[in-house]
Amino acid sequence: MVYLSFVWVFHQPTIQHKKILRELHEEVYMPFLKVLEDLNKDIKPSFVVTGSFIDAYFTEHSELIEYLKDLIVSLEASVLPTLYYYPIPTEISQESFKKHLELHVNIMNSLFKRCSGIFFPPYIIWTPKYSPLLKSMGIVGTLININSIISKKVPVLIPWKGVKIVGLPVSMDISKRVPWDIDALVEYLKSLEETPNEQLVIIVKNVENVFVAGGKESSLKILEDMFSRILSLDNVKLINVDNVFKVYRKASEIPATYSCPEDFLKLTGELGSLALIKSCASKALYYRMKIVQQLMERADVKSLLELEEMHVLTRGRTNPYYKYKYVSKFSKKYSKFVVPYGVRILEHQIAGEPIILYETRGLSSIINSYGYIISLLDLLNHFDYVATALPENIELSMNMIEDEFRALPPHAFLEFIGENVQIPSAHSIEINTKRSEGIIEIRYSTRSAYVEKTYRIGSNTLTVSYHVKKNPYINDPLSVRFLLMLPVSDIGNTESHRMIIGYSEKDYEILETRKISGAWSNYKWIGLVDCDSGLGVYFWVDSINGTYVSVSLGKKGHDIRIFPELSNTSYYKFEITIGVGKLIQTSSSASSQ
Repeated sequence: MVYLSFVWVFHQPTIQHKKILRELHEEVYMPFLKVLEDLNKDIKPSFVVTGSFIDAYFTEHSELIEYLKDLIVSLEASVLPTLYYYPIPTEISQESFKKHLELHVNIMNSLFKRCSGIFFPPYIIWTPKYSPLLKSMGIVGTLININSIISKKVPVLIPWKGVKIVGLPVSMDISKRVPWDIDALVEYLKSLEETPNEQLVIIVKNVENVFVAGGKESSLKILEDMFSRILSLDNVKLINVDNVFKVYRKASEIPATYSCPEDFLKLTGELGSLALIKSCASKALYYRMKIVQQLMERADVKSLLELEEMHVLTRGRTNPYYKYKYVSKFSKKYSKFVVPYGVRILEHQIAGEPIILYETRGLSSIINSYGYIISLLDLLNHFDYVATALPENIELSMNMIEDEFRALPPHAFLEFIGENVQIPSAHSIEINTKRSEGIIEIRYSTRSAYVEKTYRIGSNTLTVSYHVKKNPYINDPLSVRFLLMLPVSDIGNTESHRMIIGYSEKDYEILETRKISGAWSNYKWIGLVDCDSGLGVYFWVDSINGTYVSVSLGKKGHDIRIFPELSNTSYYKFEITIGVGKLIQTSSSASSQ
């Protein structure tokens, strides 16, 4: 017998235009629920309903919530526990985790009169850290991956510190948006029927993604066709996720316990590595890089770079020494790295060598052909590197910039806004181009904020203006953090100019915090300026309670102008100019290796 379970995720950012919410209500959610209702109890669905979805529709379209409530009862559907708002930071305390989980369970029980079964994790790497807490709260297990999955590898139950976990192999083929290849899915299920053992396939999908590719009518037809064909298979049974452990009561071939994701890699192989690398890890970076290294040794690096959602895990609160150590080690072995959550902005050829600047979650990272990834914030106080500015005659391609942005998945628009990592809904992203003016406008919504971002493309610079409007339902102060490099236009001979990252007063001037006063008391600046050439400034800004910021750098690096304009606490405006530099190692840093 083959057991097939669908988990449908209802997640919608609360900051969203009313028009978009109305369209989603009418064209996506209600039609989807009516398809499930028409199939009656045969499909046994499981739902994940996030707090942001409830917030978005409870007032404006309460009939959707009421319809979902009635459907859960009539279909005998399960409602899985998760954290009420997600994504949230990957490093949270046990107390905070428990508070978010209890909030979700209480609200789900209040609205839908049920919330039990298997935990739905926003990030799979949480599993070892929080499994004892989950068990203490009566949760029997957790999904180990939240992607749509189907694979020739049979999923297993994995005991972990007394909490059983459903192991889900990852497939890049089925995790795409519809239209699904229903023929391939049905043929795969038929092939599983030929094996004597009970097998399990779990498919997890965000409801709104099901309707994006083909439109309402096409998507409904695909869903109806998929369910009808699956239900016609003799040895395939749709089950509720709550019944997963009733199907898999024995997993004797699996070790009783294991202590870390390395054992998970041994158990699941390359597919498990893909699952780990696509998650948001909370362990120290040097450990994560070891996982990545194992993955690279197992698979073709080139093929990994072609995967749409592949990111090397190089962020988190970690000792920069380990980051530098492992990045240096990998750069000698591999020709390329994938920058974490990278938004590719610029790519050039300098003396035949490609240089790419990424804006990554508020941090600027530079990667060169030798494979070095420099996360400037982490390296700032520890290592000496030399940055050489770009020649003036390099011009940016408007077509390349526009195409890059339009090809980005929603998670590429990450901002480090507030305490939470914010991922906008695909429906909320708008990109407008004014080609003649060299301007690209991007607008999107997250749970905490509505963001308007304008890119102005110059000869060798990229100016970005931000307008961040806070969700009126978010009461906490909104903090915006960025690490940026500001270039100068007149740099002369690039061979003789440099800016050093590190503390050495003979090489540059340090801009001290005492130079900032009054309205800027909430800002922390780390400024490093080469006194001879004035190539640029790297700085870290903590923005509290709404300020307009415009910063420019004079030709010699000493003329830094700041124009604050205080506004109300509900929004922020600031403008920055980003340049790119060519990274080479200094003699001191090279000798230290």
